Amino acid sequence: MTRSRETTAVVLAGGQSSRFGDGLKATATLGGSALVERVAEAVRDATGRDPIVAAGGNEKRPVVEGVLSDAVQYVEDAEWCAGPLAGVCGAVPEVTTPTLFLCGCDMPLLSARAVSWLCDRHADTDADVTVPLDEDGHPQLLHAVYETAALEAYCDRRPDSHSLRSLVSELSVETVPPEATPGDIGVLQSAVNVNTRSELVAARQRRATGEYVRR
Repeated sequence: MTRSRETTAVVLAGGQSSRFGDGLKATATLGGSALVERVAEAVRDATGRDPIVAAGGNEKRPVVEGVLSDAVQYVEDAEWCAGPLAGVCGAVPEVTTPTLFLCGCDMPLLSARAVSWLCDRHADTDADVTVPLDEDGHPQLLHAVYETAALEAYCDRRPDSHSLRSLVSELSVETVPPEATPGDIGVLQSAVNVNTRSELVAARQRRATGEYVRR
């Protein structure tokens, strides 16, 4: 594989956690650490750079900041759009590297090794985005490597659709099916996100039984 180019991680932490119940997903814990801290640590290890955290508006930043022990760069969501795209378009102007790794704050099993492997895979392509597929063939858009310039051009246009799927539909895409990833890398596991407390409990159980090995 070609050695990956410099990459900045963008962690989206501005969601409302509507299906999670009381409290924010970002501050829920696994293994004694808040989810957003675990994610920030993993992507920092993978990229060698402090991540950018899109934490929504100013009212949410203090909550997220309170559980992060290491430095990150905070950005506010773009005001002209909504959902994950607002975090993306708020972060892109602060990205100084040619590529960025985009992920959510609710990915308790995110692996630095999987992120590094995906960045290396992207460096071997001419695509705007390299995205892994899950076992059902669904693209994991929040565990993917993007060309910064492609995202910048899209955000500058301020399109009417504010979904990540619409964004990716306009880009050249390299998909990575499960059978194309080495078994010891754990990309599928790394891309797991949690939307409910029961899903977080399941992730804790996987970790406790040794099914999850942090790398």
